[in-house]
Amino acid sequence: MEFAWPFFATLGCTLGGIYKALLGWWLDPWLQRKANRALLAAVQTNFYFLVPNGEVSIPQQTAILPFDYASVKVIYKNVSFSPQRLNQ
Repeated sequence: MEFAWPFFATLGCTLGGIYKALLGWWLDPWLQRKANRALLAAVQTNFYFLVPNGEVSIPQQTAILPFDYASVKVIYKNVSFSPQRLNQ
């Protein structure tokens, strides 16, 4: 094991760098927008009493978050609801 960890560490860093260079720059924001849209659909289904009268907004700038969750904001009168969901 003492001789194997440098190989696996190098392999992990190499694969992580390849992913970020080839796929991560467009795949991560796309997946974040998809998760936000799915959460918006769930909010519209489950909080039907707020959505028709409130203003629903999804963040315009999709930020890559350090952990995987989706977020939308529903503004109803003077109250702001921000349901969030961890993606599995």
